[in-house]
Amino acid sequence: MVEKTGQGGAVPRGGGADPPLSSSLVSGGAGPDVSSSARSNLVGGGAGSDAGSTARSSDSVELQRVRARLAAIVDSSEDGIISKTLEGIVTSWNQGAERLFGYTAQEMIGQPIARLIPPEFQHEEADILAQIRRGERLERYDAVRIHKQGHRLNISLTVSPVRDAAGKVVGAAKIAHDVTARRQAEKAFAGRGARRGDPASRWPDGRCAK
Repeated sequence: MVEKTGQGGAVPRGGGADPPLSSSLVSGGAGPDVSSSARSNLVGGGAGSDAGSTARSSDSVELQRVRARLAAIVDSSEDGIISKTLEGIVTSWNQGAERLFGYTAQEMIGQPIARLIPPEFQHEEADILAQIRRGERLERYDAVRIHKQGHRLNISLTVSPVRDAAGKVVGAAKIAHDVTARRQAEKAFAGRGARRGDPASRWPDGRCAK
C-alpha cells in the first residue's frame, strides 16, 4: 500500500491565500486557484496513482489466497513435507510429518533434521545437502529414519532445492513417503525359505527372492 502525503508538494503561501497553479509551477503568470488536495494529487500521481495502488493491493490479496491454498494442500498431505536450511535446520513441518515421525512442528522447527537419522547413516545428510547446494534434485531415495518413539521407519525421499527470487539456492524442500509396510512385506516374502530360482520364490515382476 502506498501512503501519499502532501509533504514535498506544499507551495509557499502569500497573503493567506493559495497561489494560482501557474505560480506554483513556474514563476509569473496567473491561473485558477488549486486546492491543497488537488496539489497533493498532482505531486502524488493523482487518480493514476490511486489506480496503481488499488491494483497492487488486489494482487497482494490474490497472492495471499494462493499461499493459503498451497498451505492447506501441504497440511492435508499424507506424506511428510519438510523444508530446511542449507545447514539442515528445519524451517517447516507439516501434519503429515507429525504423523510419520511422531514429532510436532513445535518440537522440530529450529532443530537439525539429523535427529531423525540413525547414527550409522548420519553421513547421508551431508551428501544430500551437498547435492542440493549444486542445485540438483534427489528423487525416490530410500532411507531409514527414526520415529520419536524409537522404532525405525523405511521412507522414500524426494528432496528439491529451494531458491530465492534471484535464483539462488537457499534451502531444501523434502517429501518423505512411508514405505515401511512395503519393505516388511518384501522381507516376509523373501523369508519363505524357497530356493533361489524356484518359481514360488519369484516376485510378481519376475525377480528372484533372495
